[in-house]
Amino acid sequence: MNLKSYFALLFLVPFFNNVFAQAEKIYGLNFSANELKLTSMDINTGEVEILSSEVLSPDIFAQGVSDFDPIEKRYFYVRGGNSNNTELFTVDALTGETISSPTLSQPGTGNTVSPITNIAYNWLDDELYGVNHQYNGNNTELRLSKVNTETGEVTIIANNPSSTTPFLIGNSDIDPVNRKYYYATTDKIYTVDLDSGLTVDNPNIQYPMSGNQFTANLTYDWQNDLLYCLHFLSVPNPDPFSDSLTSELRLSTIDPISGSMTLISQEITSNDGFSMGDCDIDPTGNRYFYVRQNELYIVSLFDGTVIAQIPVENQNNAVVPMINMSYDDLSSIPSGPIPMDMGESILLSPNETINVSAWVGDEAIYEWQDGNTDHNRTISEAGVYTVTINKDAFAIEGTLEVNATLSTEDDLKLNVDFVVAPNPASENILYTIESEKPLTGQVLLLDAFGRVLQTNNTLENTGSFSVKEMPSGTYSLQYREGDKLVSRNVLVVN
Repeated sequence: MNLKSYFALLFLVPFFNNVFAQAEKIYGLNFSANELKLTSMDINTGEVEILSSEVLSPDIFAQGVSDFDPIEKRYFYVRGGNSNNTELFTVDALTGETISSPTLSQPGTGNTVSPITNIAYNWLDDELYGVNHQYNGNNTELRLSKVNTETGEVTIIANNPSSTTPFLIGNSDIDPVNRKYYYATTDKIYTVDLDSGLTVDNPNIQYPMSGNQFTANLTYDWQNDLLYCLHFLSVPNPDPFSDSLTSELRLSTIDPISGSMTLISQEITSNDGFSMGDCDIDPTGNRYFYVRQNELYIVSLFDGTVIAQIPVENQNNAVVPMINMSYDDLSSIPSGPIPMDMGESILLSPNETINVSAWVGDEAIYEWQDGNTDHNRTISEAGVYTVTINKDAFAIEGTLEVNATLSTEDDLKLNVDFVVAPNPASENILYTIESEKPLTGQVLLLDAFGRVLQTNNTLENTGSFSVKEMPSGTYSLQYREGDKLVSRNVLVVN
């Protein structure tokens, strides 16, 4: 069973009055005359402002490789596309001035294609993540890495590559609470653990339509724990005298576990002409942003309709008025809880001790209901465990339920004969219990995760459970008497 612990993101200290009082802005790079400058756009008024008084860098930059620190108001982007001149720029979003621009180190032993790309900033642990590209024989190997924004040192988290498939630049984002990094190729969606650097899931993408399709402009909504993207479909040009293709974009969600892509609506948000990676999400306002040519599109997360199309003012006679777009998603007060996936239900066997971690980053204060103050703690008894985490201006609260398994005795010690039929079953499971003593226990039907689905009191030694509406799989019938049980597995086929 998936247990969700819901974490309230609270507005606590005076410092964050200033943070959340900022106007809602999109940040990006203005590309003019081979020069890049930081630019902001007020999404409510459409006003564009060139923030940098001086040129940040020449125009050799990696498209879609940028992100934003909503706490310190810093903008990051990668300049350069090869191992000889790749730099990481950190820019003050309030002044437009460069904070640092170190050359990125070349980790690993292979032929490095790019030290790091597809950067994503985690504002809970104050780390900047991305993927390292190395060419090894016939494959391009991708490894999750993090980079020191001051020195440019790139550290590979895991030696094993997360994939050996080229992916679409800009098609990545990060889940700061559940500590996962997502990126997409043309046919797969990858989930990588931030701590181990290992791939958690990599299902094939199940596209919802037929034809030439791919995933574009991937972004994660931490408020609602959902991955969004643009579904890109090539279709024949409606002009009967043309044999070319045109494109249709629709806002979609994508399940990183199953790979299933779901169209939020059939309505087309726009045709082609977008910039890969130029997108972001407003998790509290339920809006998705992307730049198409010289327009900013604002799309509703609820129904996939276009809320507004705002022209991006072309200052400095720019070739591109804004590229490598990022939204300051802490410019307004977050509303509602942030879900934190605690994994499958935890079952504690007799005399067993388990480890539970609630780590969200350094300099956080952890307070469990039993007085424990460690983020990584041991649990040896069943119960409900609640933790409150304070970091910066955020208060995070979570609850984890730990269930104990009963001790198992064999049939002779319980003096019962527990018979279950038919097996496999498709409509009803029948059981019979023969015992020399009166029956005082219960018979329970459980799923593969130990969840109790149905219960019968054993006033009689026979009974049944209906399974005709249950999905196929392995289930367990248990006769429980006190702290002892007898269990029988049964296969349901529907």
